[in-house]
Amino acid sequence: LPPPVRRRRFELNHGMAPGQGMVFLINGRPYDHHRTDTRVRLGDTEDWEVVNTGVMDHPFHVHINPFQVISRNGTPEPYRAWKDVVLVRAGETVRIRTRFADFPGRTVYHCHILDHEELGMMGNLQIDA
Repeated sequence: LPPPVRRRRFELNHGMAPGQGMVFLINGRPYDHHRTDTRVRLGDTEDWEVVNTGVMDHPFHVHINPFQVISRNGTPEPYRAWKDVVLVRAGETVRIRTRFADFPGRTVYHCHILDHEELGMMGNLQIDA
């Protein structure tokens, strides 16, 4: 993949919400289907730092465009392979690189544990042509 034109940071965590109980968060916010959380340009290559500040592991999944794991906690990944899910362990920072090569429009990224996704650990991704 070419060098990234942009870097972004995604913090995974959880907490309690009054009247709701446990919530799982990306960048401190639970999912809102009306909100656009991340806007990218078709054709751009980006690095995303996925930081797990919580105490649970989270398999982070990006729909549509695959990615490569670049590093874990600053240590380069020895073998790069195309993925659509990467396990981000508690306390870990994983840097992934993706090129938004196809499919303009709206999609999502989320924790691939169903309970975590359903309780808010998901974001909307808008890919602009």
